[in-house]
Amino acid sequence: MFMATAAFFLGQAKLFPKSLQSIELLVIPVLFVIISMVYWSAKVGMKKAGFR
Repeated sequence: MFMATAAFFLGQAKLFPKSLQSIELLVIPVLFVIISMVYWSAKVGMKKAGFR
Protein backbone atom coordinates (compact mmCIF):
# COMPACT_ATOMS: atom_id res chain seq x y z
CA MET A 1 0.00 0.00 0.00
CA PHE A 2 2.80 2.40 0.89
CA MET A 3 4.70 1.73 -2.33
CA ALA A 4 1.61 2.26 -4.48
CA THR A 5 0.66 5.48 -2.71
CA ALA A 6 4.19 6.88 -2.80
CA ALA A 7 4.64 5.97 -6.46
CA PHE A 8 1.33 7.54 -7.45
CA PHE A 9 1.46 10.76 -5.46
CA LEU A 10 5.18 11.45 -5.35
CA GLY A 11 6.32 9.77 -8.57
CA GLN A 12 3.56 11.14 -10.79
CA ALA A 13 3.38 14.69 -9.44
CA LYS A 14 3.54 16.23 -12.90
CA LEU A 15 0.18 14.65 -13.80
CA PHE A 16 -1.67 16.67 -11.16
CA PRO A 17 -2.85 20.25 -11.75
CA LYS A 18 -0.33 22.97 -10.95
CA SER A 19 -2.18 23.91 -7.76
CA LEU A 20 -1.72 20.37 -6.38
CA GLN A 21 1.88 19.83 -7.43
CA SER A 22 3.44 21.21 -4.25
CA ILE A 23 5.26 18.55 -2.26
CA GLU A 24 3.46 19.57 0.93
CA LEU A 25 0.10 18.49 -0.48
CA LEU A 26 1.37 15.33 -2.16
CA VAL A 27 3.00 14.04 1.04
CA ILE A 28 -0.28 14.04 3.00
CA PRO A 29 -1.69 10.77 1.56
CA VAL A 30 1.69 9.06 1.91
CA LEU A 31 1.96 10.10 5.57
CA PHE A 32 -1.61 8.93 6.18
CA VAL A 33 -0.71 5.46 4.88
CA ILE A 34 2.45 5.31 7.03
CA ILE A 35 0.56 6.38 10.16
CA SER A 36 -2.21 3.87 9.42
CA MET A 37 0.33 1.06 9.00
CA VAL A 38 2.07 1.92 12.28
CA TYR A 39 -1.28 2.09 14.11
CA TRP A 40 -2.43 -1.24 12.66
CA SER A 41 0.90 -2.92 13.45
CA ALA A 42 0.77 -1.68 17.05
CA LYS A 43 -2.85 -2.75 17.43
CA VAL A 44 -2.20 -6.25 16.08
CA GLY A 45 1.00 -6.58 18.11
CA MET A 46 -0.72 -5.65 21.36
CA LYS A 47 -3.60 -8.01 20.65
CA LYS A 48 -1.21 -10.93 20.11
CA ALA A 49 0.71 -10.03 23.27
CA GLY A 50 -2.50 -10.06 25.31
CA PHE A 51 -2.85 -6.33 25.98
CA ARG A 52 -6.26 -4.70 25.70
